[in-house]
Amino acid sequence: MIRKITTGFFLALILLTFSSGVSAQPAASPSPSLTPLSTIDVPLESVNPTDGISYLLKRMNEKVNLFFAFSNESKVIYYRKLVNVRLSELKFIIEKKNMGYFEKSTQRYFTTAGQLTSLLTSTNIKSEFASVREELSSHIPVLEKLRDNFDSSTAEWRFVEDDINYIKGYTSNLSAQ
Repeated sequence: MIRKITTGFFLALILLTFSSGVSAQPAASPSPSLTPLSTIDVPLESVNPTDGISYLLKRMNEKVNLFFAFSNESKVIYYRKLVNVRLSELKFIIEKKNMGYFEKSTQRYFTTAGQLTSLLTSTNIKSEFASVREELSSHIPVLEKLRDNFDSSTAEWRFVEDDINYIKGYTSNLSAQ
């Protein structure tokens, strides 16, 4: 049994190594009435939710890396990276208008930000509170630009608005501590 698990683990690592060369497609030009997404300064991820098996392998790799982050401080560092990755993925989905992945991407973003905030408050790593609060606060203008690509009467606008509200809540939790 252990041998099968070990073999599967190493096979997954090998597949991750070979799948890292996948890159995102160039951006489509936005509609003139929308916020130009190219003006939003968020680094592009090489593997995004639309990339099928490569994205699945990326997510597995993230979980493995998080599992092997033994100290709370290293987990905080990794979650901070993941929050930025999730923001980049959300921008990609909106930019490419892949609305089949939209709801899940907004949920992944606020969930990862919530996990980071929860880890900080439960372990009481006060030295990170201010920097994480600033980092999450810097996401709000980006989210507002992404939200403004939708009419305010749509569900898509509401999902991104929910992300903004979650981030505001998380930052206030870090301020109250």
